[in-house]
Amino acid sequence: MLLGMICALGSAVCFGTASVFQAVAARAAEPGTGSGVDPALLLRALRQWRYTAGLALDGLGLGTASG
Repeated sequence: MLLGMICALGSAVCFGTASVFQAVAARAAEPGTGSGVDPALLLRALRQWRYTAGLALDGLGLGTASG
């Protein structure tokens, strides 16, 4: 039971940190035209280490939650 609690805590920390990294990276990305959905925002965000680190932490959190 203790191992399950530690895994759940680790997963929550990974997901929370990933969300912060991705939000910071998305805000720091160059703005688009400002009219509606900007699909190129994802490409601009992927060029930033914070966004890719957030994706890696999401994967790690998913692996921890599944394990």
